[in-house]
Formats: sequence, C-alpha cells, structure tokens
Amino acid sequence: MNDPDRDSVVLFVGDDARTVRAGRAVERALPGVSVSTREVNAAALSAVEDDAVVCVVAPWTDTDEASGSGDSFLAALRARRPSVSIVLFTDADLAAVSEAVAAYDVADVRPRTPDALADELLARSVDALVDGNRGVEARNRATERVPLDDGNTLHSRWYQRLVEQNIVGIYVIEDRAFSYVSPRLADVFRTTPAAMEGRPVMSFVAPEDRSRVRRYLEVREQGHRERAHYVFSGLCADGTRIEVETSGSGVRVDGGVAIVGVLLDVTERERREREVRHLSRAVEHAAPAIYVTDVTGTITYANPSFERITGHSVAEVIGEKPVLLNSGRMSDAYYDEMYRTINGGEVWREAIVDRRANGELYHARQTIAPIYDEDRVDGFVAIQEDVTDERIQQQVLQVLHRVLRHNLRNELNVIAGHADELCRRLSERGDDRGVASAEAIQRATTELHDLSDRATDAEFTLEPAEADRWVVDLRELLDQQWTRVVDDGVHGLDVDGPDTAPVAADATLAVALRELLDAAVSSADDRAGPTVTIRNTEDEVELRFRLEETVTNEWTPVRTGRETPLEHASGLNTWLVEWVVTRLGGDVQLADGDGASMLTVRLPAADG
Repeated sequence: MNDPDRDSVVLFVGDDARTVRAGRAVERALPGVSVSTREVNAAALSAVEDDAVVCVVAPWTDTDEASGSGDSFLAALRARRPSVSIVLFTDADLAAVSEAVAAYDVADVRPRTPDALADELLARSVDALVDGNRGVEARNRATERVPLDDGNTLHSRWYQRLVEQNIVGIYVIEDRAFSYVSPRLADVFRTTPAAMEGRPVMSFVAPEDRSRVRRYLEVREQGHRERAHYVFSGLCADGTRIEVETSGSGVRVDGGVAIVGVLLDVTERERREREVRHLSRAVEHAAPAIYVTDVTGTITYANPSFERITGHSVAEVIGEKPVLLNSGRMSDAYYDEMYRTINGGEVWREAIVDRRANGELYHARQTIAPIYDEDRVDGFVAIQEDVTDERIQQQVLQVLHRVLRHNLRNELNVIAGHADELCRRLSERGDDRGVASAEAIQRATTELHDLSDRATDAEFTLEPAEADRWVVDLRELLDQQWTRVVDDGVHGLDVDGPDTAPVAADATLAVALRELLDAAVSSADDRAGPTVTIRNTEDEVELRFRLEETVTNEWTPVRTGRETPLEHASGLNTWLVEWVVTRLGGDVQLADGDGASMLTVRLPAADG
C-alpha cells in the first residue's frame, strides 16, 4: 500500500536538458510533490513500480523507436502500472500521437517547447493529475472495503466521510443518472448533492459535448474500456458554463455497471491555456523580432520575425547566447548598463546596432524585460524592431531641412540683395518692365523665405512629443495668434462659442493655429474677419473654419493622407497642422459644402 505520509512522486523519463528543466519547474511549482528523473530504460520501468509514483512524464517519438521513447516503452509502462497517469512530453503533433493516446490511456500531451509558459502549463497539468489520482485512490479504497448497501448504490457513512473531505468531486453514475454526488462536486456545479442525485448526467453537460460524453459512458457500461479521462463543458444549476476534467471507471454492481469517478473544475486552467495559446499565436505573428532567454542568457525561444530580421534560423539560435548578434559597434559601457538594468529587475529600452547572419549591420529599437516566476527573475524577453530604413529617412529629413533652413536661406539672402539693387537701378532708369521683373524676384524670394521658416516649424513639430503637457485655453490662444497673422484692413476675428475651451497641449499648438488662421483669412469675404466656431463636448474640443474652394484644394493631400504629382500642397502649411494635431491626439477632417468646405479640428478636452 502507498504510505499516505509520503509525498506523491512524479517520474520524469529522460536525462536530456529539456526534460531535467521541466522536472525542476514542476518541483518548484508543486511543493507537495517529489520529482524523480530516470533515463529511458529499465531503470525507469523499475522506478515506476513504486506506489508513490502517481504520474509519469514520458517522451514519445514515432521515428526513433530504438531510443525506447515510443510505443514499446509506453506498453511496458502500462503493463507494470495500469492506472498510473501518463503525460506525453513530445515534439510530435497531436495527429501523430493520437493513436498512442488512445492505446495507452494517456492523460495529457504537452509540447517540449523550451519556455517558461510551457513549463507552467505542464506543472498545472501534473498538479491536476496528482490531485485526481488521490481522488481515484480514495475511491478505490472505498469501493474495496465498503459493501454495497442495497445492490445499487455505494452510500456508506465511512465512504461519505472519506469523499466529503476530498479536494476533488466524486460521483457515482447508474443508468446514466447520478446516484451519488459528493459535496465538493455539487459545489462545482453550484448546487447541492440532493439536487443532483437522481438527475440525468446529460442535464449537467453542455449541448455541444453531450454526444461525446455519451460515448465515453457507453464504452464503460459495455465493458469495452474500463477507465476514461477527458475534459468537457459543463452546465451549472444557474446556467453558467464551466470546464471540467473527469476520470472515471466502471465498477460491477449486482450484474450491472456503475461508473465511479472524480471531477475537477478546470475553468480557470482552460482560460489560462487559451490565453497562452492566443499570446503564443500573437508572438509568432508579431512583426518585431522576439526572443526569450533563461537567466544565464541562453536563448530558449525565438519567433519567425527574429529569423527574418537577423537572418539566423530559429533552430540555429536555440541554446546560443545573444552575443551572436554582436556587431562590435556598441561599447562595453553600453552592455554593462544594460545588464545592470535587467538584472536589477528593470526594463531596458535603448537603440542598438547589431549584425545579421550575412554580416550586414542593422539598427534596432530594443526593449529587454525580465520574466518573473513569483518574486524572482526566471528569464528575459527581448523585442527588437528594425529601424534601419526609418533611421535613414530621419537622416534624409534632417539633411533636407538643413538645406532649406541654412543653405537655401543664405543663397536667398544673396538673391534678395541683388534684386533690391536691380530694382533700384531700373527704377532710376524709368524701366517699368524691368522693375516689375525685379519685384517678381523679390516676391519669390520672400515666399521661399517663408517656406524656410515653415521648415523650421516642421522640425519643431516632429521632435519627440513632450512628456508633460499643460492646459491651454484654446480661445485665448486663438486671440493671441490672431495678432500675429492679421493684415491691415482686415476686421477682427469672430469667435462663436464658449468663453473658455481648455485642451491638453504644448507649444506646437500655436504653430498649427497660425496656419489655420492664415487659411481662414484667405477665405474671408471682402476683407471681413473670419468666423471660427468652437464647440465643447465631454471628451473633445472642436474648432471649425470655413474655407473657400481654392484654399480647400490645399487640404486634399491631408484628407487622403498622401501626395501625388497631380494632388499636392503648395507648401508645408497644411501638413504642419495635420502633424501637430495628430501628435496632440486629435484629428483634422474636411467636409465638402456648396462652393466651400468646413475644416474641423478636434483636440482632446482637458479640465479647465
């Protein structure tokens, strides 16, 4: 007999690093469980004969039978311990392993994926099987000792006391109805034993799973299969759906068969497993390169984008260190600070230059975060976004801006000076046509000066967003900017709306308002001042400007989000407004009207 004071033993079969790691993870996660590891040979089969072994985590392959990690080992294992729970630890897909699962009554199949999430799910599975095995052993002891009360049921006071103290639900099914239900099982279905006893089993099974559960009951009633272990969706008394895991066996009762079994509520476990599967799929399809290391820095996982960005195959880097990406361009101080940060449990975010497998350098935006197992660091996850092209684009913009702001401006100053002198001399000669041409040059240089100024504004708006913004009264800021754009002879600005309009903004908003007021003045009739409508909502502040068709055409590229040779703005004005408003969390919309359009700017509201 198994000593009740001894810890349950989980036997891991295999001496490879992955199996040893998984065994250690299970032992850490389950304090009341002892883990033993044996090679795939006679030693493992000998060890499994110990009654304390309640679960065996065994390898399986359909291509390497010579190693013993296949059907022959499972057959020998099942012959020695018919009732021990078996978990297959394999790289094979479910289709390949399905026959072995059915033939050797396998309780669960877990992938050998070398990551912390896989270890956690394996530990949860083993935990449930260990608990279930305890319930089965309690059931077996009860049915061995307790006589049948009336030839149909197993209701003895001793048996009831035993099962009522069990951590799993216990049931007896006769004629497809519950003839006994433990209080724990009734709790799972949010009702009482009395309310379940005598009720058909199928009334507690979700409709989509009833045919499957019925088949499991049939094969045990007919004696084709003594024991079954499966998960199904259950229905509670209040209509709530739950996920339950059950293991039951047929017991001969007065010429018939009763099914005695244990049941666990695994709703939370199933939810966590679904979340892990969803997260795994998301990581697999993520655009950035993602890889995971253990605490020693050894890579245990990499997603497909890692291979695309670095050129190193996933199979090639598993078991290696990230140093294989080292370009030699980062200083020792950089890595010292990085390791000091992540080993201290903090997140590292910095740019890095690494090297692809083909020798090319690439620039990446990198984040490295610690992975915690309770209160200790168990590994690290790194995310790399290839920003090589983005960096080149930024450099191109910086160079173009320098050309517009400095080189072009200096040349324009020379042209403007010569144009002024030319205009003066032609005027002295009375050459009106020449003067007109010189004045055209002056106007062109002034417009190019303005374009250079707006390029400076563009650089300002494209700088990283300020971490701190402040509350700005949009109406007051409109009045301030109006004084900077108004021309002589234009009447005042007419603002229709509330006295205050607080928004969360920074200094770039003033740049956008100047451009908007310029556009509004260009659309004003007969030099009348433009009308701006302000409207406050709970979450936003709206600004509305009426624009004439000629001005509206400037906004077409902003509305479509791109410029073409046929549709493009004549300058940077409209794009400056779009960039500033978007950067502040708002948007710009243009609605066509009769001969004119309404430009609406929305910005997030703030508490005034």
